[in-house]
Amino acid sequence: MNKKFLCLIISLILAFAGFSANANALDKPLDTVVDKISKFSSEDRENLMTIVYPFIAVDSGVDILVSMIKNHSSASDTMIDEYIADILKYTSKEDIIFALNSLKIVPENVRSTFFGGFMNGEEFLSFSDEANAYMTEFLNIIYSKVPSLERIITSDGITNGMIARLLRFIKNTNDKMPLMSMNSEYKFLPYYISDVVSGKWDLLCKDKSEKKTIREYVVDFANHLNSEYSTDFRKKISVLLEELGICYIPAKDTDGFKNVTLNKVDKVSYPAIYTYFDNGKMLYKTQMVDKDVSVAYFSDCGGWYKACVTELAYMGVVSGKGGGLFCPYDYVTREEFVKMICAAINLPEAEIEIPFADVDSNTWYAKYIKSAYNYKIVNGQSTDTFGVGKNISRQDAAVICNNILKNVNTVKITDKTFADSDLIAPYALESVYNLSSIGIINGDDKGDFNPTSSITRAESAKIINELIYAIANAK
Repeated sequence: MNKKFLCLIISLILAFAGFSANANALDKPLDTVVDKISKFSSEDRENLMTIVYPFIAVDSGVDILVSMIKNHSSASDTMIDEYIADILKYTSKEDIIFALNSLKIVPENVRSTFFGGFMNGEEFLSFSDEANAYMTEFLNIIYSKVPSLERIITSDGITNGMIARLLRFIKNTNDKMPLMSMNSEYKFLPYYISDVVSGKWDLLCKDKSEKKTIREYVVDFANHLNSEYSTDFRKKISVLLEELGICYIPAKDTDGFKNVTLNKVDKVSYPAIYTYFDNGKMLYKTQMVDKDVSVAYFSDCGGWYKACVTELAYMGVVSGKGGGLFCPYDYVTREEFVKMICAAINLPEAEIEIPFADVDSNTWYAKYIKSAYNYKIVNGQSTDTFGVGKNISRQDAAVICNNILKNVNTVKITDKTFADSDLIAPYALESVYNLSSIGIINGDDKGDFNPTSSITRAESAKIINELIYAIANAK
């Protein structure tokens, strides 16, 4: 077993000890524990890693290790009990058990890919020289606080590239999305946090008297970086964290971040859809709109969804969340999606009674739900519940869009199937395949539709933009 794996244990302590109920948990045991490990002989460190890795690689192994710590006593005399006794000199059973259970937040396949790769000395191949230099600068700050960590990393031949590749497990655990973003003032902000990670964390903390959510910890970390380090240093760290997939940096131009609003007026042209009714049928008129705009530019939009988001902003279908941010990877609630749909097709209002107990008539979304329900575009999650505040699934978004297209003669592009078609609910199957056949929705790179996954703001913008053009181009 490669002794370089020792750095993994240290990294995990750094990553998870801070999630303890005690806000000072990171400072309390870490320096003494690391110092103790740094004094182990090479043979002892190798033996320790040989023993520990099979346990932490899989959830069942973590459970066994937790059980051994719970049942540890001074009378125990196995090799691992000796190490447990040493660790418990510096921290409590409760804290070390909590840290070990935290490992289960990381999926087993991610642990295998990144932790196992670290043991084999695998480096991050796309690590730039610039980010590598900033990694050294950042590590030097850590070494100043925990000097014995530098001795371990140096003596065991741990490179910056190895640490960089290991830390990419954070992105892969978080739905392959960055945890943080950076605004125009070079301040870090929370960005995207996986529902699965949040759920596992909440379950882990259910018995703790003092609880913090994952988002609160990300906020704390962002605030620490913003308050403790200069703007120049934050710029450097943002480059490093972006390459590691931990931070998202909005599109930049030669002057740095773009302004929130454009300084000049642009002329744009787009189709406006107006819903009308003829003998009870929902039909649509299309009118091309040419106008001069000076619309908010979202600094966090780029890539495949940027044009769709920008155009929908021109149309008044979407807006940002403040500070020039669209937050493309935030999930969309059921009422938010209905509002965007109503705006996209200029659906007439309908002041009716609806059966949903969770829709308060005094809220901003009530009129949109009433209209969409009246014109049979949307249903509730049950006969008396709409599902306010819940994220809308990809298959439910498809059903709503298909309900809009039922009276439109669209051109079929191709018949598409999905690898996970058996997971699509029967009520949504026709809608998913119809929208897929005309190119409004697509699967992922594995050919899966992921029907029950929550839809993001970026995905919603792409689908709604495609819907508008499907109506406009219908025969």
